[in-house]
Amino acid sequence: MSGWPGPFPDELGRSRHCAAGNHGECGHVGVAFRMPMHGSLQSTIILCRCDCHERCSLTGWKHVPVTAWQELCECPGAAFQRTWKEDIDDPWPGAREQREQQDRAEQQRKEAHDQAFQAASQAASGKTRREVREVYLAELRARGGPDPMYEPVFEAEVDVLMHRPLRGLARLAHALLNLTPREEKL
Repeated sequence: MSGWPGPFPDELGRSRHCAAGNHGECGHVGVAFRMPMHGSLQSTIILCRCDCHERCSLTGWKHVPVTAWQELCECPGAAFQRTWKEDIDDPWPGAREQREQQDRAEQQRKEAHDQAFQAASQAASGKTRREVREVYLAELRARGGPDPMYEPVFEAEVDVLMHRPLRGLARLAHALLNLTPREEKL
């Protein structure tokens, strides 16, 4: 419901499951806050206020630490939240592996980007800006890279490839200030 200023999906303080009538899927978790403190996580569950949880031993509490919720709440649903740990490096089963996989993928994207930039740099001599732009885009695509996600950064990189780093820096400054750089003749 629109206009509700709090973290819950409705003004009654119910979870999204209970608000939608899916009470069997609600694990009594209205909102969860997980914040790093002193090398570990401090997690707090703000409980769903739906009447379907009236038999839970936590009824009447507004919020509880995640570990207390995991031990005392017997409401259905929330299997994923029940696996949470207060270990900042591995807050749920498989978190470390997932982070390592994401790090490897990011490293591969960075290396592909760097290789594309190097190849375009070697091919840029004697070419127009439009040609350098096309070569660089082709090099990115050839390495499985996506089309540039943020156009001003890509255009600034083309400026660097054209040996115009100050123009590229100005383009980035304009983008950061949310200004539109003047159109260049290609």
